[in-house]
Amino acid sequence: MELKDPSQTKVVTEELQKNKKYTVLSQQRVLDIVITFIRVIQGLLIVLSSQAIVVAAVMIGIIIYINIMQRSKEIGVMKAVGYQNRDVKGIFIYEAIWIVGIALLLAFLVAQGVGSLANAIVSHFYPSIAKVFELNLLSVLGTLVFALLLGYVSAYFPARKISKMDPVESLRYE
Repeated sequence: MELKDPSQTKVVTEELQKNKKYTVLSQQRVLDIVITFIRVIQGLLIVLSSQAIVVAAVMIGIIIYINIMQRSKEIGVMKAVGYQNRDVKGIFIYEAIWIVGIALLLAFLVAQGVGSLANAIVSHFYPSIAKVFELNLLSVLGTLVFALLLGYVSAYFPARKISKMDPVESLRYE
């Protein structure tokens, strides 16, 4: 049913619902249902994203640890020629932050590409909808800071462990 005067939607809906033969859903009610559904999906995506972040942090730590173990002789030589513990630690933390930074850049580029594609598809089929995807600068900056901090923390512990290793032990390690 289409109303000539949309401002009367609520009145007409209530009037039709008095008659038990009909189930009436206004566009506003359908929109409310869709928004509720989207919020549920957002919640699920937040949970899944949180799990992915934890896995990513663990993987960064593992990758840095393996990298450190494979380069233990180099670390032994560096310490033998005078590198301090903080210098050795700094090298691996810097490396981890670069890895996280490059991954973030790629993730934002892919997100922007997929989001632009989604916007184009939705606007083609539903011209009245402006955008379904939009990168918020504050969210991007928050994600950037959080991810870099997480990369730092993930790399700090393996780097600290190897920086305290005796140079002779590092050179002997296979």
